[in-house]
Amino acid sequence: MQLAIEKLSALPANEQDLYAEWILARLEAARAPGAWPQPELERLAQEASAEYAAGTTKPLEFPDR
Repeated sequence: MQLAIEKLSALPANEQDLYAEWILARLEAARAPGAWPQPELERLAQEASAEYAAGTTKPLEFPDR
């Protein structure tokens, strides 16, 4: 964290402001109340469990980097 702050502090003020806005927006989105209501999460979990039990899921495949 300290290294990130040091690097940001070396930028011009207008760039610091842009990064600050971006970081704050990401924090807000990650903690937004109601972004994922508990009933919706429970429904998705039940749906995923049912699909797994039915054998209709596939393993995730990630491209080589």
